Amino acid sequence: ADRAAVARLGRAFLALAGLTYALIVLGALVRAHGAGLSCPDWPLCFGEVIPQLDFKVAFEFGHRVVAGSVAILFAGL
Repeated sequence: ADRAAVARLGRAFLALAGLTYALIVLGALVRAHGAGLSCPDWPLCFGEVIPQLDFKVAFEFGHRVVAGSVAILFAGL
């Protein structure tokens, strides 16, 4: 394999690890602020793709977006 391709793949996995860490921290913040059920339905939130954001909904919805990004990047790699 090309060294540059291996380096790019390594950086992509490093980005995945960083994004996963951010997901864990964001999940802890969701739990700490009691925002776990701020979006009662899934995959939508109050029947909308992008809901009206208040503090708790923003935490919960942000966690969903980051989790989806982690899943897509993981599947892609």
